[in-house]
Amino acid sequence: MWSIFPLLPLVACVPEAASLPSAGPGLDSVAPVDSAGDTADVATDSADSGSSSDPGVGVTVIIGGGIAGIEVANDLGDAILLEKQSALGGRVPRSGGEMFFAGTAEQEALGYPDSPAAAAADWLALTGGEPTDTTLRWLEDSASVEARLMDEGLSFVLYDDPGDHVPRAHMVVGGGTVLTDNRIAALPDTVDVRLETKAEELVLDDRGVAGVLVNGELLAARTVVIASGGYAGNASVIGSTGAFEAGTWRAAPPQDGNGWGMVSAGTACLGTAYVDRIGAYPTSVAISGGDGMAIGAQGLPLTSRGVMVDRTGSVFNNGDASGSFRQSLAVRQHQPVWVIVDGEAIPELFADPDLPYVQAGATCATTIRGLANALGMDPTTLKEGLGSLPERDTRVSFHGVDDDVAGELCALPVGWSVQKSFGGLDVDEAGRVRDTAGNVVPGLWAVGEAAGMGAPGMGGLVGFDGSLSAIVWSSWRTAAAIRGE
Repeated sequence: MWSIFPLLPLVACVPEAASLPSAGPGLDSVAPVDSAGDTADVATDSADSGSSSDPGVGVTVIIGGGIAGIEVANDLGDAILLEKQSALGGRVPRSGGEMFFAGTAEQEALGYPDSPAAAAADWLALTGGEPTDTTLRWLEDSASVEARLMDEGLSFVLYDDPGDHVPRAHMVVGGGTVLTDNRIAALPDTVDVRLETKAEELVLDDRGVAGVLVNGELLAARTVVIASGGYAGNASVIGSTGAFEAGTWRAAPPQDGNGWGMVSAGTACLGTAYVDRIGAYPTSVAISGGDGMAIGAQGLPLTSRGVMVDRTGSVFNNGDASGSFRQSLAVRQHQPVWVIVDGEAIPELFADPDLPYVQAGATCATTIRGLANALGMDPTTLKEGLGSLPERDTRVSFHGVDDDVAGELCALPVGWSVQKSFGGLDVDEAGRVRDTAGNVVPGLWAVGEAAGMGAPGMGGLVGFDGSLSAIVWSSWRTAAAIRGE
């Protein structure tokens, strides 16, 4: 008997009240078929018998044509690759192509000897969490991932990322576009790429995965790999995790992760893990806009016109770029954190329709003491911190704490701009998806961000920069396991 989620004969499951929603912004929801027999009409009568004429035997469908799906297809060689957009690559072409490697020739050449063990020892300081077993395996293999990619035509330069005493960010020469083009060119001719083809739902029978529903019809397959990305762009999923307080965060654009895998989990009793491990940069202000989410600056980073201070009024500057997960960890450890700006800079940082919300939510004063009192800070400490305000704002360093600063100083509470998800579908060490009871669902696999970059929890508390290397690694690992079966 065939069935379409949420009917799952493999597991007796009643979703809990805290389970994730079945759909969110930017994500279409497909109505379930009234009966399993409706789906059986598109399959052969012999499918239920388990005979060799089962149309799904030997067929592998990969859902998602981002870097994870491409790499699984590269290593399997014989698969159907579904991508709902008109081109492969996902958001990688818009990225810098950053990858995290430990123990490379580039590090050695620049005088930064490194090793997987050293990276593991730094993991708590980098991510806020201890490395998992999957993290350790990926770190051990990371240099060999770089070596294979170089053998296949890519080159890397080491980026001495501020704040990291051992730089591990390796940038693809040419950025994400070159990386994407290289990996697409490596696809074997035996991979059936189907662009503008959306996987609507998974289809299961009593033996496991039976295929995928596409345009209302069954695409039979006994192996399905979920490589659909994470849920960074699905506000409903993010909000349901409780990772952030309401109004302090904003989701990524839907195309940067609509949560297809998590929606399947919520409706089909698939296991999930570490769903609150969401990577976000402290580049928004925690003031709700018209959509109820935090407000991001327009074009310029907040720190280009202001200075971050912690709860004491001391300058918050640990040497990390504002767009990094290491600074995210530091901000979380020092909350609350504010950006202090000249009041005249607010219209330069924010535009309509967000500007009125920011102006109404900012805490402003005409003296340093007035602002310090409003924020519960020591005026002298705050005055010292404000001496590093950029451009014309440095005039405050020549005033006493009670002097009028010829305008307003305004404090904006720092909020979060979601970038990636480091939780997701619960998988075993090879990438097999487990149900809510912890049992492997036969034939169902997940890779990349859909599985928390390889396995949920491997990114610690806040995630890590350069996760593309983990995505590639997890895709190769899972492809090898599928071939082995």
